[in-house]
Amino acid sequence: MLFAGLFAAIVVYPVLHEFGHILIAFLFGVKIEDVNLFSELSVVCMADNAEPIKVALIGYGGIIIPVVFEYLISFKWFVFRYISFSIKVINIIAIVNAYVSLALFVIGRPSLNNDITVIMSAYDNGLQMTVIVLIISLYFSIISFRDNNIMNDFYYFVQGNGA
Repeated sequence: MLFAGLFAAIVVYPVLHEFGHILIAFLFGVKIEDVNLFSELSVVCMADNAEPIKVALIGYGGIIIPVVFEYLISFKWFVFRYISFSIKVINIIAIVNAYVSLALFVIGRPSLNNDITVIMSAYDNGLQMTVIVLIISLYFSIISFRDNNIMNDFYYFVQGNGA
């Protein structure tokens, strides 16, 4: 099952994350210049001449789509359920990372090549964007932790059920 978890972390989540950026960009009619998966330990999606609000929403697509995928798709087969569980855990880690990135940006030490840094840099008024990012991040945190099945899945896999 280790390989399924690694597959989720190395392939599935990055593809869902980048697909989120691409989908939102497509919906706004923003031209995508380049999409690179697995380049220099990061995923990159560059858009050309997008308005600041569109840049922000495209940035949030990387958080939104994996969360939506995890809650809309339900698997019964053990390997796919394990991958889904792994995506859920990765989503929680990504949200915590968003909070850390937000805090670093606010104190003047932004993370390089980070979606939250790009979102926050898109606007001149950092305070307003800070509030928006905090509200959206909190919303996704509540969605992630609201589902009691995360602990059930954790106990399910720790006990070795379904293998």
